[in-house]
Amino acid sequence: MALAKATAVDDTPKRILNAAIRLFARKSFDGTSTKEICDEARVNSAAIHYHFESKEGLLRKIIEDFGKSRLDATRATLQPPHSAEEVRVRLQIYLQEVSDVIAQEPERVQIIQREAQLLHRRSEDIFHNVFHSMFLTMVEFLTQARKRKLIAADVDPLFAATMLFSQISNLTEWDRIARERAEIAVIHADFRSKWVKETLRIFLGGIIRKDQFFKE
Repeated sequence: MALAKATAVDDTPKRILNAAIRLFARKSFDGTSTKEICDEARVNSAAIHYHFESKEGLLRKIIEDFGKSRLDATRATLQPPHSAEEVRVRLQIYLQEVSDVIAQEPERVQIIQREAQLLHRRSEDIFHNVFHSMFLTMVEFLTQARKRKLIAADVDPLFAATMLFSQISNLTEWDRIARERAEIAVIHADFRSKWVKETLRIFLGGIIRKDQFFKE
């Protein structure tokens, strides 16, 4: 009996998080009440206060956990390249990882993109410390590639990274609309594969040195 109770208690934060993700994605943070989260998760309001302090704390947890996970993955993938081919391969892996995450966690991605557009103080520090660091990791990757003469000397890493991140942002918004209209979306592996291939082709076409050769 004691073990069963412990298991139930341990499961509570996860149920609250999952309920909040569904509701925040569907109704927005401001459009969702604490009571609705409690009803969806089958808990009382004290449970939210105990585990997350508040509805805002719950939102921060959703954003921060996702962001830190993606930051770790980005840093692992975008290690300084040593060849032009490695630039291509690491960017391809990065884009594939990003598109896979969008497919696997569309609701969480939608919440984060909406919050990023609002630039609200409740999550401003997370975006600065985590998501901005992710962007700077890409900037540093391209900077190292330029220093090692693996990409064109006139490439501006900051602008190039901005363009690539804009493409990713566009993909998340397009995926949301496509899902609502029951059209082909990022959830389909063949679509993700084509998106990665074409995004990589266009991006590399703008940054590679003319004398460099990238394998298909």
